[in-house]
Amino acid sequence: MDDKAEKPEKPEKPEKQNEAPQFDWVNERFQCSLPNVFKTLRLQVEEDVKTRNGLRPSNSPYEFSVTEDGDAFTVLMQAKDVQRSVIFSLAGTRILCGTAMGERSLR
Repeated sequence: MDDKAEKPEKPEKPEKQNEAPQFDWVNERFQCSLPNVFKTLRLQVEEDVKTRNGLRPSNSPYEFSVTEDGDAFTVLMQAKDVQRSVIFSLAGTRILCGTAMGERSLR
């Protein structure tokens, strides 16, 4: 007898026709969590600021920037004698968006 005789292949299991794909609800729920939404907002705003600065004429007297401070970030437009800003902050179950004139809450 040959010790290295080939073993018969195991038959493949037939695929179940009606089996739904597994839904990864833990990761999907995380994607919708407020801290993750806030992080996505910050990243998108940073990209928008880069794009906007790239559209400025070379001699433009103003510039846009983003600064980060813990659970908040500020979008700043600064010119020679003018400065405007919008502050976004994560506050419990809300994202606050405010200026010197007041705040608005995004839920």
